[in-house]
Amino acid sequence: MKLNLDRSEFLKRVVNIILGDALAAFALVFLFKPNQMVSAGVDGLAVMIEYITGVPLGLLILLFNIPLLILSIKFLDLEFSILTIISVFALSMSIAFFEFIKPDGFVVTNEIVLACVYGGVIRGIGSGIVFNNKSCAGGFDIVAASMKKYFNIALGNMLLLINVFIVALSAIVYSPDKAMYTMIALTLSFKISDIVAQKVGKQKQVFIVSSHNKQIAKLIQEETTRGVTFLDGEGAYENKNLQVIYLICSSRELIKVKNIVENEDEKAFIAVSDTAEISGRGFKKIAI
Repeated sequence: MKLNLDRSEFLKRVVNIILGDALAAFALVFLFKPNQMVSAGVDGLAVMIEYITGVPLGLLILLFNIPLLILSIKFLDLEFSILTIISVFALSMSIAFFEFIKPDGFVVTNEIVLACVYGGVIRGIGSGIVFNNKSCAGGFDIVAASMKKYFNIALGNMLLLINVFIVALSAIVYSPDKAMYTMIALTLSFKISDIVAQKVGKQKQVFIVSSHNKQIAKLIQEETTRGVTFLDGEGAYENKNLQVIYLICSSRELIKVKNIVENEDEKAFIAVSDTAEISGRGFKKIAI
């Protein structure tokens, strides 16, 4: 396998991955752990084992990830595996750093609802940034990435399914109410992670049917710089051949598109929907 990534792009991704891991580590050390909530997957297991044994959390996460990193190298592409190895070390070092600088007994908040919400959001943003740079923080994220690659299952949904067992275990180690708060935090985290990881793919898909399609397409290309495709169609009622305008645009560009259509043809039909994933010319590939 060959690594097809230039140096500047590689360094950019590494910086973003370190930032994402630092956010996830902050949420774990300052919000989840002091309120006896666990993080996802291997990190959650490591938190509970540290609670029982006293072994440093960063070291546990690093050790637990070694066999999963081997799995990644074997079944996932080389670029993803290399960036994931970097991510695992970045997460472990970030956790160790935050544990070192955190004063004994210090907590950001003792209000578990606040810790649940803010921890979930911060961790979700961090994980999404890591995923968006074709990497993950190791652990069961590798399993989720494999499912995403081979079966196109949403990352957040897959991770949520895997971590039900971890949350159930935390109910035994801590208490059922802590586990329920953990489930809320992780659900929020995974949803935020999906939003951040798919931020490029969350564009608008637009279909336009109009008798002024040529002029509308011309204006859309001039005012939004988006490419437009004509799809051949046929009206079922009058059996007339027609050309349907198809394009992908952002939410902001959609306003311009709708204005153009309304000005050119008040009777035009417009259908708009969200996209889950886009790749190709003009769009950054976001799938793992």
